[in-house]
Amino acid sequence: MAVTVAGPLCSGLDVLAQRAVMPMPAVGDLLAVLDVGAYGFTESMPLFLSHPIPAEVVARDGVAALIRPRLDPVTWLDQQLVPELAKAM
Repeated sequence: MAVTVAGPLCSGLDVLAQRAVMPMPAVGDLLAVLDVGAYGFTESMPLFLSHPIPAEVVARDGVAALIRPRLDPVTWLDQQLVPELAKAM
């Protein structure tokens, strides 16, 4: 089946592939995208719109290794502190 693969940004330009032939994905399926550029952590805007920080995997000689786990927004949102001044407002 031909599908459009798009990223999580709020822009119509955030399309990785159009008419990609692949099985219809389901919620929870994983899709590997090589050479992701701005989608990788080091070139992305971390914390943008509270999107999760993606996991990063390196593959070499047929062996894949997780080098950075996925971080869900709750990881950093739960660490935010509300100053006393803000509570009074």
